[in-house]
Amino acid sequence: MNLRCPCPRMAWLATVLLVGAVLIGGCGIGLPTLSGHVLDAESGHPVASAVIRVADQTTRTDGAGAFAMRLPQGTHELAVYAPGYQHQTLTATLPQENPNNALRVSLNRRQLRGLVLDQEGKPMAAALVTMGTSQIPSQEDGTFGLDATELSTLTVTSDCYLPAEIAPAEIEALFDGGGTQIAELNITMVPSVVAGVVTDQFSGQPIPDVAVHLGDQTAQTGPDGSYALLACQPADEMRFNASTHRPLEGIAYDGQTEQDVSLEPWWTLLEVTDAKSGDGLPGVRVGSDIGVIETEADGKVALRVLPGTGLTFERFGYRSTTLDYQGAEKVLVPLEPVGLAGTLLDGSTGLPVTGATIQAFEPGSDEPILCETDEQGRFLLEEPQEIETVRAKAAGYRVATMSLESSPVVEIHLEPFVAKGIYITFGRLADPPRLEELLDLVGDTDLNTVVIDVKSDRSWLAWPSKVPLAQETNGYQENVMDLSEVVRMCHERDIYVIARMVIFKDDLLAETRPDWAAKWSNGTLYHDFEGLAWMDPFRQEVRDYNLALTMEVAATGVDEIQYDYIRFASDGVRGVVYSQDDDADSRTEAIVEMVRQAHDALAATPVFFSVDIFGLTPWVEPPSDMGIGQRVADIAAYADYISPMLYPTTFTRGNLGYDAPGNHPYEIVYRSVLQCRERTDTLVRPWLQAYSIGPYQYGPIEQLLQMRAAVEARSAGWLFWHAGTSYDADVFGADAWERYPAAGGPPAIPSD
Repeated sequence: MNLRCPCPRMAWLATVLLVGAVLIGGCGIGLPTLSGHVLDAESGHPVASAVIRVADQTTRTDGAGAFAMRLPQGTHELAVYAPGYQHQTLTATLPQENPNNALRVSLNRRQLRGLVLDQEGKPMAAALVTMGTSQIPSQEDGTFGLDATELSTLTVTSDCYLPAEIAPAEIEALFDGGGTQIAELNITMVPSVVAGVVTDQFSGQPIPDVAVHLGDQTAQTGPDGSYALLACQPADEMRFNASTHRPLEGIAYDGQTEQDVSLEPWWTLLEVTDAKSGDGLPGVRVGSDIGVIETEADGKVALRVLPGTGLTFERFGYRSTTLDYQGAEKVLVPLEPVGLAGTLLDGSTGLPVTGATIQAFEPGSDEPILCETDEQGRFLLEEPQEIETVRAKAAGYRVATMSLESSPVVEIHLEPFVAKGIYITFGRLADPPRLEELLDLVGDTDLNTVVIDVKSDRSWLAWPSKVPLAQETNGYQENVMDLSEVVRMCHERDIYVIARMVIFKDDLLAETRPDWAAKWSNGTLYHDFEGLAWMDPFRQEVRDYNLALTMEVAATGVDEIQYDYIRFASDGVRGVVYSQDDDADSRTEAIVEMVRQAHDALAATPVFFSVDIFGLTPWVEPPSDMGIGQRVADIAAYADYISPMLYPTTFTRGNLGYDAPGNHPYEIVYRSVLQCRERTDTLVRPWLQAYSIGPYQYGPIEQLLQMRAAVEARSAGWLFWHAGTSYDADVFGADAWERYPAAGGPPAIPSD
């Protein structure tokens, strides 16, 4: 039987409907629809791609934030997720009470919360936290909260600290899948530090206690010169201040972490000049609280000195000045010169010459302004003077004269001089040929000095004196050679001239002024064993007479005046009376007064002054004056040279411990010079014996022995005496020590 569908079209339709019914039923066809929108809770804007999950069904919002899904009737729990938002769970019931009202889901944005700490772990306020377009400062407790909907690199910045950055992945890791922050975010800020070492520009040594400034920040260098400080504002200027160094500014801070600097110490270039000439002054002593330094040859000196330090400037011959240093790199200091200043030096050794007489002459004046050199050989005239010429006179040297130029400070070098002389009697001045012979002897040998009688033992004068009293005495001998001519002849031969003047043994003056003379108690004049009268040393009139003659002799050009018989009479003087009572002290005072007045009178002249004394005088202990008013120390204080008459044969038995002193020429002279030098600082220049007497024959050997003794005892030269002026040229020749080896050879001159 064939079965055939009675209606083929109906069969197809039935099949389609059956299949559709099955499909619709399986796809929720016919189920209610849950629809809605997912919105940003803060802005109300739609949230696209949000995930809505109900049981095992999931859907996503479209670009408008809309979603729809068919669900069975009943109450359903919806879970809504969106990136950057907090997970939200809610319920919905189907069918909806109002099917036309779509479900509105508001999602809260995800919040990132954190804490900003400083390097010590303390909260930091006002640190600026930035992520994307969101920016917020940290609170007083260091906390911050920030929208974490869209993640980007998080940056934290704060003045004086390096920026801190947190990568998006690190931030995401802080949240769980539901948008809840599950881990703390603590951000420790690292200070923005610039560090370095401050050193001295010259020495390279570290400088402690330097104040380093950058913006509002300040640090201090330690003992090693290092520092570190917060660097708050790029483009700020770094400044360095130290009390010992010049401040340094203008160091730009551009974010560098290291900045070493060298500071220039406080120093100045001092230039000290003569205020009148403008020339640089060497040797100026610049004093400060750290010591003394001297200017160089050009008057300049570099000095490390702090501002506010007082500086003193001193140089001999200039007025001292002071100033407070204020920090200038160069300071000009003019010094005002005084009237005249100088230094007197030994021309051989360069050592200072002390106690010398300085004579300063103004233009057209013969009257010098006097001063003396000090222990450093310096002399000074404080008040400004117009000085044209300076003359220096010092025992042991030749007189030096200097014409001044522009400099007010001079340096004079003196030529050392040691007299080696012979005595020429008054009578030889009346015998020109013999005088010439004697001068030739001096010129042809090692001799360099003559002692010439100008006022003799018999009070004769070798020049026509203009002193009225001298004219009354008729002392001038017209038959003798004029003293000025003798001086000229000597100086032509470069011979040093000593004019010997006999002072208180003065027969002619006693006859003219008997009231000034020494007398016996009966009023008659006293005469010595030669029959010559003596003057009273107490009388100022006698001193004045001799002083007047002294100045006339000085004017003739002699180099030195030597006083002899500068004492009281000694021959049989018991019963002799004077204008005053005489004892050791009064006698000495009278003699010293004569010497002092002569010294003072000659001080303004180029003429030196010496005094003869008895040979035994150095050996007599004070207060004894040997009965004649001679004490070495008292008299020598006013003389350039002291000349003890050390003729060995005049020493008597027992003197110096010798039975016959005349047989010991070396010992007598050597020991006596030393003894005299112990009693005075005045130069000792002894008289030596060139004559024979009685049993004592004094030939070349005895004379050379005396000469050697004087030199080895450090005398200031020597003078030989012979009343007849009979001298052996061999004694003074250059080969004398070779000719007479028995004299012991040339003197061993002491080195000190």
